[in-house]
Amino acid sequence: MFSDIVVGYNKNDFFYITAEENGYMPSDEKCKTILEDTEFDHQSICKTDNEEQRDVFNSDQNSSKCIERELCINKQNVTRIDNVQNNHSGSEEKHQDYVKQFKSTQLDTLNLGIGITALIFFIYRARNINI
Repeated sequence: MFSDIVVGYNKNDFFYITAEENGYMPSDEKCKTILEDTEFDHQSICKTDNEEQRDVFNSDQNSSKCIERELCINKQNVTRIDNVQNNHSGSEEKHQDYVKQFKSTQLDTLNLGIGITALIFFIYRARNINI
């Protein structure tokens, strides 16, 4: 199956890279539990549109949970982009080209072998005629 998706990016464009460098990126196991957590209502707690929502966001550990969740989502999306980017849609075409080239080379070798055999036969026959 061919894919026309071409994604051009630098790995440093994503904010989870900075989090990994600074040591506050959650581990893969922790990310898995954060993303599967249904008890933490990130839809309402992580909003910061008005003053009341910012107070909820800044209370307790809500802000760190929201940031960790967003880091995990970002890393998950980057992984998805990497998978799309590394799925070379041209690999099937390249394989077909190599198979075609291989078959062509086989045919050329066969023709050359038959030609050399015929040439040796005619030279031998001509040599015997002159004797």
